[in-house]
Amino acid sequence: MQNFYKQFRDIGVQLIAFLGNYKPKTKRQGWIKRRYDHIDRVNRIMTYAKANMKPVANSDFGVFPSELVDTVAAVIRFVLKETIVHSLTETDMEIIAYARKHKSFGILSQDTDFSIANAAHYYLSMRHLCLQNMTTCVYDSRGLADHLQLQVNQLPLFATLMGNDIMDYDTMKKFHYPILKAGAIKIFVQSIASLCRPVRCDQEGNPLDKNQIIGLSKQISAGSYLDFTKVYTLMMESISSYSIYSVEDELLIDKMNISSDQKDILSLAVTLYRQCWITCDVLMLLCTKEMQMSTCIEIFNEGNIKPIGNILARLRKVLYGAVLNGELNNCLCLTVQLLYVVIGRFESIKRSLIWWTFNHEVGGASPNFAKLFESYAC
Repeated sequence: MQNFYKQFRDIGVQLIAFLGNYKPKTKRQGWIKRRYDHIDRVNRIMTYAKANMKPVANSDFGVFPSELVDTVAAVIRFVLKETIVHSLTETDMEIIAYARKHKSFGILSQDTDFSIANAAHYYLSMRHLCLQNMTTCVYDSRGLADHLQLQVNQLPLFATLMGNDIMDYDTMKKFHYPILKAGAIKIFVQSIASLCRPVRCDQEGNPLDKNQIIGLSKQISAGSYLDFTKVYTLMMESISSYSIYSVEDELLIDKMNISSDQKDILSLAVTLYRQCWITCDVLMLLCTKEMQMSTCIEIFNEGNIKPIGNILARLRKVLYGAVLNGELNNCLCLTVQLLYVVIGRFESIKRSLIWWTFNHEVGGASPNFAKLFESYAC
């Protein structure tokens, strides 16, 4: 990692890393399902590792321990002394919003959303990056639009009709099936593009004629379990997701029905989270929301090792009791279902606020903090 950052410094490039540590509420169930889906892949990796077998190129060895991301963040933040940002929303939207505001030279990543959003001057491929000669490929929004015979501002609509996290498989499958049945994937892509060409959009990709989107939503809903009004809402949400920065209501501190002292505590927690002093687990704990309990890769493929959630269940009860309400402890802290937390009193964590206030200057750890995140404070 030191070499990685050095290579960019040597050519005059400052890297700002974004870490997707927070899962938006609407994505949590899907995220949990993907973690379970990865178990078989992880088990295969551990079997290879124990047998001292060499990994097969381009196979399942792209799966990393789930806690590794926190370790990487700590190395970047505290060892390399480089800037890293914890996301408060979808990480790609964090990057897009930052790149647009600061007119960034480029985004180095591997996500097609950056081609659709057209945020930075260049979208550079992480997959094709060569550190020896510092070359990579450019994914060109203009080139993509020209190939599809579209305008760049029509790409968010194109991505919406192709399907994405918002326009998911279940919503789109009946709409896509007749088009896919007609021919190869190339024909499918061109067919979707042809539906977008008549729709004029503004510079942010928002359609100018509402009736055209209503017509498309009716086509999609014809074979869907959703009515066209719901599909229309999803389509507009999908299109705007490439340009509008928003966070979950659970993090909108000003709208919370709590005291000013409690708001100060949560504001401090958000700031510390943004600067990678704390993880999303602590932030969610303070907000009394679902707490993410990740699992180390080493516990898989071992029948005699209990899941980390079982091992730490009693400890979590004590932690919730200590942080949320001094009168609650041990088993009284949580109900039988561990995800449901008994609401505690914020007064019991004022000492944490005092400790952080006196021991850490909010901007001290990163001189550029105020400049970099002036528009992102909650």
